Amino acid sequence: MALEINAIMTDDGRLFWARLFAGIAGYTAPVYPGGNPKLTHFKIGEGGWEDLGAGPVARTASSSLRYETGLLTGLHDLDAAVDAFRVSEPQRYAPDSRFTFLKALAPGDVTVALPGTITVNCGLLAGECNLDGFGNPPELWEIGIFGDHPTSPGNKLMVAYGTFPKVTKAAIVYQNIVRIYF
Repeated sequence: MALEINAIMTDDGRLFWARLFAGIAGYTAPVYPGGNPKLTHFKIGEGGWEDLGAGPVARTASSSLRYETGLLTGLHDLDAAVDAFRVSEPQRYAPDSRFTFLKALAPGDVTVALPGTITVNCGLLAGECNLDGFGNPPELWEIGIFGDHPTSPGNKLMVAYGTFPKVTKAAIVYQNIVRIYF
């Protein structure tokens, strides 16, 4: 199964990458291992949907999903991960509908497709991401692309975020092609 997803840049992704390319102090290449920023992994999850009365549909992707409380205050993450920490608005998902799965990107997974477009291959093998922690196959609706955080060592920066129609993942090979437009 393959799905093409158009992702949007997150607010912090645009901010930090613009500062990096402008050479602003604190955002220059030596901050990054290996000298350059890299997209390092993707995270896929059960959030990213809403029910407007006719059943769940993919929510419009947001560039500003972030933790509001806790140790990671301010960092962007998937809607499912952020949901448990929402304080300024009601939580969107039941606790058994907040599963996320993280996977490292391999060499060759990230390419430049066209000027201004990065393509990220985000594949899940048949044996990966099959249970949501409650004994059910996950119902996936969202994906985030992450890289090293330029000013918060050890943390990851969600650079892009996308939503898509529900996919129930159970022992199938699942391939997402995520396009990030600049």
